[in-house]
Amino acid sequence: MTFRRLPFLGLLVATMFCSFIVGRATSTSSLAAAASPPAGAPANSSLQGLQGQGLVVVQSNFSAEETAERLTMAVSAGAASVVADIDHAAAAAAVGLELRPTRVLLVGNPLAGTPLMVASQTAGIDLPLKFLIYEDAEGRVLLAYNSTRYLKRRHHIRGEDQLLDNIEANLRALAEVATQG
Repeated sequence: MTFRRLPFLGLLVATMFCSFIVGRATSTSSLAAAASPPAGAPANSSLQGLQGQGLVVVQSNFSAEETAERLTMAVSAGAASVVADIDHAAAAAAVGLELRPTRVLLVGNPLAGTPLMVASQTAGIDLPLKFLIYEDAEGRVLLAYNSTRYLKRRHHIRGEDQLLDNIEANLRALAEVATQG
């Protein structure tokens, strides 16, 4: 089932996400070692400061709406599916607040996610995988996702290196299709 607009849930998730980010900004956790982009990740020196805490951030050549649509089509063409589409800007507007375009697409494939949860059940908190598409204060449209290196370290996943490498390659390919054309 795909959820197009979930105003209350979107606002709740946005609040929790912001609390998490603020809390993590002062942390000196060992997860900082997982912050560097994985090998082969799109390089953009102006985005380096945004890639902390295991995020891979890619600048898009398209609007936020078009980037989300391109990502949805690319996911649908493969073995995964868009499980949810949360429009935080629409949720904010529904309660009279303004937010630049900000969407989260949850993308899943049980054939890939289940073995990760078998290896470490806490990985379920990060699955299905998420893509954040947003417009920053400078008007850039960005797409962000968690690197699998970060997920491996965060959840102490063992024995799934090949699967994690395959997932990383797929995330990178989806990001490229969505943002570069």
